[in-house]
Amino acid sequence: MPTPNFDKPIENLLTQLSTREKIGQLFQEKAECEDREDLRARIRAGEIGSLILASTPFAGNETQITLSVEDLNELQRIAIEESPHGIPLIYGRDIIHGCRTVMPVPLGQACSWDESLVRECSAAAAKEASARGVHWTFSPMIDISRDPRWGRVVEGYGEDPFLVGRLGAAAVEGYQGDQLHSMKQNGHLIACAKHFIGYGASEGGRDYNTTEITEHTLRNVYMPPFRKALEHGCLTTMSSFNELNGEPPSGSHRLLTELLKEELGFAGMIVSDWAAVTELIAHGIAANNSEAARIAINAGLDMEMVSRAFLESLEDLLETEAVSLERLDDAVRRVLRIKFCFGLFDDPYTAIRPEALEITPKARSLARRAAAETSILLKNEGSTLPLSPTAGKTLLTGPLLNVQKPLLGTWAMDGRGADACAYLTAFTDAWGPEKILTHETALMDQGLSIAHHHALNGVDQIVVFVGEDSSRGGEHYSVSDLSLPPGQVEYVEQLAAVGLPLIVVVTAGRPLLIERILRCANAVLYSFHGGIEAGRGVLDALTGSTEPRGRLPITFPRATGQIPIYYGRKNTGRPWSNAYVEQLPSPLLPFGFGLSYTSFECTELTLANERISNTSDSIRASVHVRNTGERSGHALIQIYGHDPVSSLSRPIRFLCAYQWVELSPGENKDVIVPIPVNRLGFYDRNGSFVVEPGEFILYAGLDSNAKLHARLRVD
Repeated sequence: MPTPNFDKPIENLLTQLSTREKIGQLFQEKAECEDREDLRARIRAGEIGSLILASTPFAGNETQITLSVEDLNELQRIAIEESPHGIPLIYGRDIIHGCRTVMPVPLGQACSWDESLVRECSAAAAKEASARGVHWTFSPMIDISRDPRWGRVVEGYGEDPFLVGRLGAAAVEGYQGDQLHSMKQNGHLIACAKHFIGYGASEGGRDYNTTEITEHTLRNVYMPPFRKALEHGCLTTMSSFNELNGEPPSGSHRLLTELLKEELGFAGMIVSDWAAVTELIAHGIAANNSEAARIAINAGLDMEMVSRAFLESLEDLLETEAVSLERLDDAVRRVLRIKFCFGLFDDPYTAIRPEALEITPKARSLARRAAAETSILLKNEGSTLPLSPTAGKTLLTGPLLNVQKPLLGTWAMDGRGADACAYLTAFTDAWGPEKILTHETALMDQGLSIAHHHALNGVDQIVVFVGEDSSRGGEHYSVSDLSLPPGQVEYVEQLAAVGLPLIVVVTAGRPLLIERILRCANAVLYSFHGGIEAGRGVLDALTGSTEPRGRLPITFPRATGQIPIYYGRKNTGRPWSNAYVEQLPSPLLPFGFGLSYTSFECTELTLANERISNTSDSIRASVHVRNTGERSGHALIQIYGHDPVSSLSRPIRFLCAYQWVELSPGENKDVIVPIPVNRLGFYDRNGSFVVEPGEFILYAGLDSNAKLHARLRVD
């Protein structure tokens, strides 16, 4: 995406600003201030450059009442008409997986392995949010997440750098569109790639915790998604809360300037996370706000979110030359460039359009399709699914059967529980009450009694809805145990003992321990919190009116103690000895896994050339796949690489490419999958990207346990 050149107006404006006004451009204040007159006065004085439309740092799981469009326009009017130089404010808000129309959570969207779906969901969110006066979203989160205890695993796209990078880039494209200067007029938002960097590796899955990441792993696992997002034009990034190898990123010159701005060539603006500047004191690298401000701005941070270290200290730091005027001006230029790029100087206000604040049929339709397609079919013994209303009566039960707000998931600040379609509502509307039997969902003993009674009298199958509330995930909400909430697994096992076909729908914001459920249920469908159309979307998947195409973007463990367990691990010197005494070494479900209502078989992997140069553009792989079932369906062909001998140890497998293919019953197809040669490369100990000569093995199949393989020689 080409960036318009605003150098001349920026430099012209910069020469007119006082030092205090420059510092003001680097401050993002809470819009929900207790003293509104003080807020207006500081905007009037040019001391605020941005407002975050949130009132607490835990906005993902707390009620957040944003300002009306009229209020935002009035504050903008003060900035334009009453501040010394009329610089518009930029409004930021956490638009994570939808606005009023809440889509599936990002981890759910990642189950699609479909950039177009992620792009559509992000564009729909941007359109709604922009109509509410939002300019800037703090999304996508492209942290690599390999510990599902971490609450924010729900906010990202999983464990694989390649997949996370592609889906994160698609989200950037959806938010920002393809015309920078007309972003605002076209209903788009400025995207923010977060959190730079390593936040997802927090020790023990505890939010905000310490991270230790080697240089090799940093470059080859955690940086690639950021490279991809920046290549696709992401205009802003956010520094992370954690400390990494002794350096909190918000105060690290190496991370923010040397890596992000210089090596990755990031010309945009870096914003801190909430109060991360003053938290440098808690990290123990600053004694007070003045030191925190000095460290952060010299590190390369451009805007401080909420805390006031810059406001309080930068003038004195400039006087003592602890901070240079050049660094201050560079930060201000970056902030102003974002405002010019977005078009705020030309069009600072938001049109008041009440109809734009409502959910449209088009948006609801997209949410329903997304909820259906991202559902993951984990088991389907004896073709228990798809369900049919003609099969007799169905008992619907379980604690999540008739809930609404929990289906929205975390970070649904603008969503309304009343907008969400409950599972019970979806079944009742589609089948009619005469086809279903249910009970007071809080009384699981009542449900079990009904199941036993009606097993002999008219009920043909049971669908039970279990899972976790959205409040168990998101920022600040981690868990020590991945088990389902107490009593749910036992309830499912007792229902299974009734002897009727049992279908279990699990709704959650992370991988949970479901081995016992997989053992006793006839069919299991997993749905990461699906948004306002979760009810109808999951029903579509259960009945087969929409194919459940979900494939796991993250490995499912058998036990919490197996964590970390991810497919891209490395061999040890003794790869035959990697098990626990009392536990199988394998995960419960592998990365990339997911069933369909038909079955597929990959029978042959061939390469157009078994010997190539490392300067070649791509490898041309052909996978022969056949639909061996009785329904049409989509197979996700996945190709993984392995580098048996290299200068640094590499993962056992790494994802090289993936491609969806649709096949009719009995249809055979040779699927051509191009693989860029650079997918075989890595960053070496000098930080240089290399594709080392030697032999590689490519694996092809339907998940990360793919068995088909072919050898490739790179010269």
